[in-house]
Parts: sequence; structure tokens; C-alpha cells
Amino acid sequence: MNKKFGENMNQYDIVFYKGKSPISNIIKMFTKSKYSHVALVLDKYHLFETNWSHPAQINHIKYRTKDYDIYRYKSHLTNRQKVLIDDYIQSVLDSKYDFKFLFSRGLKILFNVKIKDDKSRMTCDELVYLAFKNAGIDLLEGLDKTHILSPNLLSKSKLLHQIK
Repeated sequence: MNKKFGENMNQYDIVFYKGKSPISNIIKMFTKSKYSHVALVLDKYHLFETNWSHPAQINHIKYRTKDYDIYRYKSHLTNRQKVLIDDYIQSVLDSKYDFKFLFSRGLKILFNVKIKDDKSRMTCDELVYLAFKNAGIDLLEGLDKTHILSPNLLSKSKLLHQIK
């Protein structure tokens, strides 16, 4: 476990990961981004995340400091918003990964086909976006909605600022 990870971090900060795996490199290439994955900080030892290899779950933090950036919501989260984010997390815990959504986004980029989304399954960027949306916070507010949801698009949110 990376003991320095949790320093200067708050609950519900967002981790933007700069993966190096073949899948990460494909995601970064398609989205023209340095980020391939996104997760929500729960505390200095745990993240809420999903990826192609596991459903939405709470994991111990395992990323090396140089492999991620941290972003924070610019406004103060109210206690009610925190409860709503927690409620959302509980409602989607163990949701399977949405490969259909992931692949259809790639096909949208390549061939402009319609994106297919299975509401019972999640991708990492959906988890983070919808957790905040459930609390009444639209992280895509003010962004060009024609862009496809991705860790890169979330990192451009005017409601977030980078802290590391």
C-alpha cells in the first residue's frame, strides 16, 4: 500500500490514473489524454472504482504517486451531498463493468455510431460522474456535451481543480 497516497487528500477527491497497460494505452490514444482511469477517494486508504477486470468495488489504494493526479471539487461538499454520494455508491456497489458502453464509445469515435449504455453496468468515468450527479453536481457543466464521457473529459471540468 502506498502510505503517501492519502496525504493532503479529502473524501471524494478524484484520482485520475495514467495507466501503462495495453488497454490503458488504447484508452489514452482514443481520448487523446494522459488519463486512462478515474476513481473516487473514500479515505486515505480506499478508493471506489471499477475497471474491466472487476465490478464496482471499494479497493485499497495501490497506485504509485507518479502514476496519478488528484482533482478536488472546488466548492465545499455539504453533508447532504456527501450522503447522496454515499447512497449512490451503495446503490451501484458490485455493478459489473460496462464493456458495451466502452466499446461503443470507441466505435463512436471511429465510425460515428450510436453509443450503447447498459444502465445496470458501469465504467470508471460513469461511476465518478454519476456519484456527483446524484448529489446535484454536474461535473460536465459548461463543457461541450458532444464530447464522449472519458477520464479526460472529467479532468476538464470547470468544477474541479488539480491538487497534485
